[in-house]
Amino acid sequence: MNMREIAKRAGVSTATVSRVLNGNPKVNPELRDIVNKVIQEVNYVPNAIARSMNHGTTSILGLILPDITNPFFPGIARGVEDAAISKGYKVILCNTDNHADTEKTYLRMLREQRVDGLILVSASNMSEETMRQMIEDIPVVLCDRIPESKHFSSVVTDHRKGIKMAVDHLVGLGHREIAMISGPKTLISGIERANYFRDIMAEAGLPCPEQRVVPCDYRYESGFIAANQLLKDKAITAILCANDMMALGAMDAVFESGLQVPDDISVVGYDNIPFSNWSRPRLTTVSQPTYLLGVNALEILADALASSETDKQQVQRMLNPTLIVRKSSAMVKR
Repeated sequence: MNMREIAKRAGVSTATVSRVLNGNPKVNPELRDIVNKVIQEVNYVPNAIARSMNHGTTSILGLILPDITNPFFPGIARGVEDAAISKGYKVILCNTDNHADTEKTYLRMLREQRVDGLILVSASNMSEETMRQMIEDIPVVLCDRIPESKHFSSVVTDHRKGIKMAVDHLVGLGHREIAMISGPKTLISGIERANYFRDIMAEAGLPCPEQRVVPCDYRYESGFIAANQLLKDKAITAILCANDMMALGAMDAVFESGLQVPDDISVVGYDNIPFSNWSRPRLTTVSQPTYLLGVNALEILADALASSETDKQQVQRMLNPTLIVRKSSAMVKR
C-alpha cells in the first residue's frame, strides 16, 4: 500500500494524503478524517527514510550511555526519553560498556543514520578536536561527564559541591582520617571528584596521603577490592566513594573484615541510586538529580535544533546535588 492507493481509496489527491501525513494544519478537517480512517483501515506505515530525505530531518535523536547496567544511568535515559516524547522526538539508545572504541563506533553509526542531534555521556576523555571530527555538524549535548572544553553545550551536577557536602558531613561527625574510592583516571568525572576531595581535605586542614585515594571503575567489585586495600590503614575511620555501587562493595568489604558499618567505619556514597536505600545499613549518599540531568540535556538539544544557525549558542547548566543522610555514617568512636 502506497500513498497513491491511499488517495484512491479516500477519493482525494496524493498531495492531500501527503499533507495529512505531514500534519499540515491547512488540510480540511473532513478530508483529514477520511484520509486518517483509510490509513488506519489498511494499517499504512509511512516510509520514514523517504520522509527524512524530503524534510532534511528524522525527528530521531541519539543517546549514548557508558553502562546501562549501572543503576545511575537509567534515570538519565528516562529523563531524556520523557522530554523527547513531549517534543515529538524518538530516541536511539546506545550502550558503550565504557569502551572508547565502541563509543566512536556509535558516533559514526548515529551520524550515518542522520539523527537530528545526540546526547553523549562519554566513556572517554575524548579531545575536542576528535569529537568535532566524529560528530561533524550534528548538534550535541554532553551530559554528566564533561571535558574541560566549553565549546559544547552541557549539563552536569555540581560535583565540587557534592564532594564538599560529603566531607563536611563526615567532619561534622568527628572524622579526620577519611579515605576515598574514586572513579577511573581515564574519565573526567573520576579525575574531578578525586581532585575535589583532595582540595576540600586540604582546605579543612586534614591529612590526605595519595594512598588513601584509590581509583576504581565505578563497579561494586572494584569498591570491594579497594576497601580491602584501604582497611589495612588502621587509622581510617571513614570512606567516601565516588558512586553508590562502589560504596555498596566497600560496605561488604568492611563487614567481611569483621568490622561494622558505621560503628567502626562510616561509608558515604554518591548518586543515590535505588539500591542505596535498600542496603543494610541504608547508605548515606550524595543525591544527583539524574532524571533532571536527562530532561535538561534534551531541552538544551531541542532548543538548539529549533534555533537558526546564527542564534545557536553553547549552553552550560549545572544542577545542585543533595546530601541524603541515612544509617551508614555515624559519630567517630576512636
